[in-house]
Amino acid sequence: GVIEDSSNRNRLAKMLRFRSSHEDGEFTPLTEYLERMKEKQEQIYFIGAPNLEEAKKSPFTERLIKKGYEATLHGGADRRVHTTESARIRRQKVRQRRQG
Repeated sequence: GVIEDSSNRNRLAKMLRFRSSHEDGEFTPLTEYLERMKEKQEQIYFIGAPNLEEAKKSPFTERLIKKGYEATLHGGADRRVHTTESARIRRQKVRQRRQG
């Protein structure tokens, strides 16, 4: 995987998909998220919750959407590592908010 296989990490990271507030929880590649980031946005917004529905309905998610930002949505611990690792590869900062 993207974490264990350091020799292929960059190629594998390009294949990762994350749920996003942009498309109501649909999967999106991190590259497309980065393209949609606001001009002065320096961080990837990450909402983690016990399940996807809670991440979508989080007050943090609602606040970000209201301000015109997008967040990656995570229901469970498994994808947190992939977002953080993908961001690290692209030298992006990740801003995490955990619900529940």
